[in-house]
Amino acid sequence: MNEGYVQGIAYYEGKIIRQDRVKALGFFLRAVNQGHALALQRLRSTIKSRQDVDHDYTNAVEQCRIAAKERDADAQCNLGFMYGIGYGVAKNNIKAAEWYQEAADQGHACLL
Repeated sequence: MNEGYVQGIAYYEGKIIRQDRVKALGFFLRAVNQGHALALQRLRSTIKSRQDVDHDYTNAVEQCRIAAKERDADAQCNLGFMYGIGYGVAKNNIKAAEWYQEAADQGHACLL
């Protein structure tokens, strides 16, 4: 079982640790970037419900942007995802594609 996915579930459900859906999304994103299919399903489901997460995406985008500029392929992939769905930034498919390409140029395979 993928550690990021398990941690995401723990934060999402809040049964063994204080519930934090924003942290859960971060762990789900990490697991998706590692090819975990169930994490992708959970991520999509969480985003569709949009519970407790909208207000924290701006900060998440800024943190990803800092890491992405330092050539962190996971962060680049996550920025592509954020631009693609419009959380924390205006939805922009062109910017999403540019960040996905940056990640792909480093050998990262984003699963979105």
